Amino acid sequence: CYYSSHNFITLTFNFLLSLAPRGDNFDGKYLKWESIIGNAFCHGGFNYSSGNLVVPRQGLYSVFLQITYESMEDFLCPSEELRLKNEVVVISDNYNKDVPLLSSVDTVNCTMEQWSKSIYTGGLFFLEANSRLRVTSSDLDHISDLISKKESQVFFGAVLLHQ
Repeated sequence: CYYSSHNFITLTFNFLLSLAPRGDNFDGKYLKWESIIGNAFCHGGFNYSSGNLVVPRQGLYSVFLQITYESMEDFLCPSEELRLKNEVVVISDNYNKDVPLLSSVDTVNCTMEQWSKSIYTGGLFFLEANSRLRVTSSDLDHISDLISKKESQVFFGAVLLHQ
């Protein structure tokens, strides 16, 4: 699957990739993704529903996430630095709660007038069938409309590795 800023999910064979959402693409604390428009697609048994990417079968997956943030006009930073954090969590039938899978953190200096920061993380994980992957972001307000339309700067994905 492939996700995008306008709710994109793209998946080729056993692959998922996505761009990050904006505005009403936030469901509680989870980002919501597109599954049809742009480069979005979902193949190989992946299913996407209500912020959940459902893993089709047990196996070893490469999971990755990148979100690009940028400064916004008239934003008042609460301190000299702004802490940005992204996280991919997994929920399975065995434990029905969020378990952190991937996390990335960075800071930006709020004294700069203009800034842009891309935060990427990825790794290999053994996932159970029907596990659900979700994404959280600490600062949705800094994922701008311009940036969120660039699928190369904001994406989320998973690839089932052949065994």
